[in-house]
Amino acid sequence: DDSQLPSDENEKPKSKQKSRKQRRANSKKVNLQRIDKVLAHRGVGTRSETFQLAKAKRITTASSPDAPHDERTRLHGPKEKVPYGAALFLDGNLLPGPPPLLLAYHKPKYVLSVMEDDKKWKDQQRKHLGQVLEPRLIKSGMHPVGRLDYDTTGLILFSLDGKLTQQLLHPRRGVQKEYVATVQGLADEAVLTQKLSDGVKTSEGVHKAKLIAVTPSDGPVGDQGAVREERRYEDAGGQGEYQSELEEIMGIGEEEEEDGPMDGGELEESMGIEEEDDEEWQADYSGPYSDVRLVVSEGKYRMVRRMLANCGHPVVELRRLRLGNIELGDLKVGEFREANDEELEWAQSLINK
Repeated sequence: DDSQLPSDENEKPKSKQKSRKQRRANSKKVNLQRIDKVLAHRGVGTRSETFQLAKAKRITTASSPDAPHDERTRLHGPKEKVPYGAALFLDGNLLPGPPPLLLAYHKPKYVLSVMEDDKKWKDQQRKHLGQVLEPRLIKSGMHPVGRLDYDTTGLILFSLDGKLTQQLLHPRRGVQKEYVATVQGLADEAVLTQKLSDGVKTSEGVHKAKLIAVTPSDGPVGDQGAVREERRYEDAGGQGEYQSELEEIMGIGEEEEEDGPMDGGELEESMGIEEEDDEEWQADYSGPYSDVRLVVSEGKYRMVRRMLANCGHPVVELRRLRLGNIELGDLKVGEFREANDEELEWAQSLINK
């Protein structure tokens, strides 16, 4: 019966549909993306600005950053797609490459873990993360993974991927966080191990930790290094020479969209000031100190400080050494580094879960 056979009219749309699916699959294999999206992701400008740049045919691409002009291909509109890591040029000038997936930063003391301070505290000119991250990385969407207290130092991550950030912070993932706390008193390792393992009751609930080591300490090191990174991006808003050159190439003004991924919270939250019932310590203390290294899997507010204080050892200084598989290592105060291949592989495994 010929009525059961597929007609040419039915076959043609299926063929087209298959072709579209194949094109999408091929695009995913080489990670092709629209040029205006790629430019915005690299912090060249807003999506509307990069759309206009591509529309004006001012963008060329090549297989390598040092390709001569005759080996570059001009793109003819914002809908054209390029590989994510392609070498791109604006009016013949090489543009920045793709931003890293993860950055590690050694946060100094007295820096807010927000990208912009609350407007009502602007007159205090408090340092925050939005002043230390390159403007182009902020525009690309990089954001801090969680927060460290105002008076806590150490490792804080910046992520380009929202899903990765969620996986790193979600309690169900149990991503480990390792700290070293300088505490008052000579801590007994065996006693403290048992207390932390059993769980310590605080005003915020019962929390557990794994003790790594207890060693004698000379006490707090003070505020050395707290403002060491002030030398980075000293001009207003963290604007560096590179950003000024980029804006000059693009032919745009100095105005920027205020689209930072995080806003500053209330003073008490952002500076870590709350009820101190769990954290009483003696300001005029002159006794011995200990350094306590421990690992937690939760991220409750000032949890480490509360736990150790309720074990009889108030914290005078706290530094984060590790988050998951990413370690602070010898990264200097106020400096950044990109995640290495092993760390990126671990991060990718979280995204794929």
